[in-house]
Amino acid sequence: MKAQNADSSTRLRAVLAFLAMLSTSACTVGPDFQKPPVSTGSAYVNEQPSALGDENTGVQTLTTANQVGWGWWQELGNKQLNMLVEQGLKKNPSVASAEARLERARHIVGVVNGQTSPQVELGVGAGRTRIGAAALGPDFKDTPTFSAHEAGLGAVFDLDLFGGIKRAVELTSAQEDVAQAEKDATMLSVSAAIVEQSLQAAVARSELQSLTFIVDAETQRLALLKSGTESGAVGQEMVDRQSRKISELQAKIPVLKQKIAVSQDALAALLGEMPGHWSPPSSTLADFSLPAEIPMIVPSELANQRPDIKAAEARLHAASAAVGIATANLYPKVSLSATLSEQGIFSGPAGVAWSALAGLSAPIFDGGSLRATKGAAEADYRAAYADYQKVVVNAFAQISNQLYALSNDAESSRASHDALVSATASARRTELAYSAGSISNYQRIDALQEQQSFVLLDLKSRFQRLADSAALILSTTGSISANRSGMVSR
Repeated sequence: MKAQNADSSTRLRAVLAFLAMLSTSACTVGPDFQKPPVSTGSAYVNEQPSALGDENTGVQTLTTANQVGWGWWQELGNKQLNMLVEQGLKKNPSVASAEARLERARHIVGVVNGQTSPQVELGVGAGRTRIGAAALGPDFKDTPTFSAHEAGLGAVFDLDLFGGIKRAVELTSAQEDVAQAEKDATMLSVSAAIVEQSLQAAVARSELQSLTFIVDAETQRLALLKSGTESGAVGQEMVDRQSRKISELQAKIPVLKQKIAVSQDALAALLGEMPGHWSPPSSTLADFSLPAEIPMIVPSELANQRPDIKAAEARLHAASAAVGIATANLYPKVSLSATLSEQGIFSGPAGVAWSALAGLSAPIFDGGSLRATKGAAEADYRAAYADYQKVVVNAFAQISNQLYALSNDAESSRASHDALVSATASARRTELAYSAGSISNYQRIDALQEQQSFVLLDLKSRFQRLADSAALILSTTGSISANRSGMVSR
């Protein structure tokens, strides 16, 4: 019996070795994926500035980087913002969802990859049996009932002669790459939203401070006008006009408070917190620093960095593999199976049984559905290729727009700063004149109110420059989940 078992085991191993030999000699039909060429040029715009701004408003320099990733928000120089972003990336539900979808894609790769190996199963069975005349003929219609058992291994292997399974593995691997890129894009989106809402809340707080100062100054002016009515130097119409002006300014205060509340609630949601159980930061625009250096990925490397481009490339790869699968389905499929088991009856002898079978199936007539499926897959590939090109072009257009925006922001900031410097100098001279008694308090209030109006203008200009700086850095940022050791690689 032992010799018989050994002989059967040797035969089964020989069959499995033959299967492996056929598998390695199989061909793979369909197109082999090639990464699309990208004609990027050497710059994002025709005349890319080397520096933006001046010493008074802050000089910004564009620097070349090979990689921009984790920590891109740190360039804004706000420690509270850094903590908010890192908390958001840990607790944001969208990030958790993207991570789960990535994990699912990895498991699916394992599911499909398992089909490249023989499928071996253990089978055990026992039961009562009676064999009738249909099996043994009419002379054996009254055979006795007996108890039988069987236990053994069965193996099935698809030879995948034309690479359909290999293309399926390639497709699911590309879908995993899509899930990874989408996770990276989600993390970037969450970090960008936290930065945006933090800046929105900060500029609203700064505007509220300035507006409160203006309201106080106008209230002092109203008191002076009311005192002038007692001597008849000021008419009641001027007092009423001033009262309406103050009311108009006061009406802007709740609008700014609402902006702050909206941004704070948005931040709470981004951080996975309930607004009622979360204490928002109290940063103003003065707590942010304008990035002195803005890292810029060289154009030739952008397609290897941006998650949206990498996702589009992975979708194109998946579409290419789908063409291969549809092509393989046009060809025959060959599978081999082998079993090795011990069979016997409970009251009698047992013996070894084995089998090795080959099966082939090939499409003969399907009404043209298989070729139509291949044609649809090829159309999907062309669509994915066009989508890839669109994503690349839009990415470069976005960066170009941000560069122009930052250049225009620098000019606007220079003009608003010059106006503020002039108004501040005028207010200082007015204060000195008022202290010397050469001008009235009314004139002093006028100068202070004018200065604050230019403070508001400068705040808006500074906010826009900070926001566009962050947007430009973000536009060339790659994965922030792959490497957290540093932001920029030069």
